[in-house]
Amino acid sequence: MAELKQPTTLGSNTVLETESSNLAADRFSFYSLFPSSTVQNESVVFKDFSGETRLGTIVGGLDVTITKSPTANSEAEGNTIVYTASASPVPLVQGRTINYHLSGTYSPSDLSPSSNVGSFVFPASSPGTASVSYTVISDGVTESPESLSLTLTDVYPANSISTTIQDLVPSYVGDTSAYIVGGANASFNQYVRDQQKFPFSSETSASSLGDQSVYAYRWRGGAGPTSGYIIGGIHYPSFPGAASYTNYQTKFPFSSETINSMPGWLTTPDTTTPGIFDHATHNDDSYLFVTGGRTYPSPTFANVERMPFSSEGSWIDIGELTYPIKNHGAHSSATDGYAVGGSPSDDTMLKFPFVGAGSMSTDIGELPYNMNTDGSGVSSSENGYTVGGGSTPNNLNNSVHKFPFSSDTPASTLVNQNTYFGATHSSKTDGYSSGQPGSTAINKFTFSSDANSSDIGELNTGIYGTPSAAFHT
Repeated sequence: MAELKQPTTLGSNTVLETESSNLAADRFSFYSLFPSSTVQNESVVFKDFSGETRLGTIVGGLDVTITKSPTANSEAEGNTIVYTASASPVPLVQGRTINYHLSGTYSPSDLSPSSNVGSFVFPASSPGTASVSYTVISDGVTESPESLSLTLTDVYPANSISTTIQDLVPSYVGDTSAYIVGGANASFNQYVRDQQKFPFSSETSASSLGDQSVYAYRWRGGAGPTSGYIIGGIHYPSFPGAASYTNYQTKFPFSSETINSMPGWLTTPDTTTPGIFDHATHNDDSYLFVTGGRTYPSPTFANVERMPFSSEGSWIDIGELTYPIKNHGAHSSATDGYAVGGSPSDDTMLKFPFVGAGSMSTDIGELPYNMNTDGSGVSSSENGYTVGGGSTPNNLNNSVHKFPFSSDTPASTLVNQNTYFGATHSSKTDGYSSGQPGSTAINKFTFSSDANSSDIGELNTGIYGTPSAAFHT
């Protein structure tokens, strides 16, 4: 029987020392140190200096390390973290469990399973490893980075491993910069070729990235993980000159910030008819969607088309909105697209699933005003915000209207945005609009406060209310 030395303290821990080199095989005499303690096999029950009774397992000469996969220092929502405990020598842990607990600034609802305690269960035979896994929940709520640590509770010293949980940033929500391509002045007698950019991280004016090859407006932009996309529109190869209505589509890699050609063609209208304009774009992390729009002089479309980012230019028609629509605002949640207002619906809010086919939209409510023309959409991870628009170009609304993605309810008037229509962008925390008639201002409103917007800078070139290709990364 091994005899323990007098206990010492290390921080808040009581350390029991012994001369034994084979604790797993030894029994211990505690009566001289802890008269109330008992020994049962290798489990030890004793009272520490605070008077608290503890139950532990004595295992000598044990070395346990913890690793995790993926090995990165941060984990995005939706990822699964696998923790592995590796022990040496192996015979000391065969058929045993080693407990652990989780700590940090994270919330239990961030993980599945949600319990903050658990055990590594080692098999009765080799190898001396055991694993547990946790999935980081994609909750759609924008939060600051959160810390997460796993600490062994049955091993001294208490080994631990830490990581940071990062919000999953959907492609429809920007993280870095906003881009605006093309546009026109208020009189529609001068068109813009400028490609402009402004950052989300600081409140500064836009800078020019140079001119594109054509004068164009009433086209639409969308964003994937690595590129922006520009679809349709009215083009002027030279100005003044004849307009061209086309299914023109290009990509804008964020790494090079230059427009590149892209193969493929929307299925509606086809290559034999004039191109599409006054449509809207939506996207999730895998696909770009186009809804509605029209050709010159007619008709107006109800189509919902989809292109995978993994196969650029491969468009398919996946279904129809309730009715043909044009000049509508566009919103995206993680699972659904929203076509809001426009002509001829005026104030109707349509919702369609990103995974679906056939007749696929649902009327979820109304705007508090008629938005027959040129409203724009901003999307946070939780809400849609419709900016500006009006019943006619001479009867415009300059407010922001908000509706939740979590429930199908009508929009409510939120703030005076001082923006009638133009280009809109969404970051993780703020909405942006720019290019209203008679101004080059860039306006910003904050999702968390729902307060009035502020002027944070100026466009390099005014687009004065005409729809342009706007996207962000």
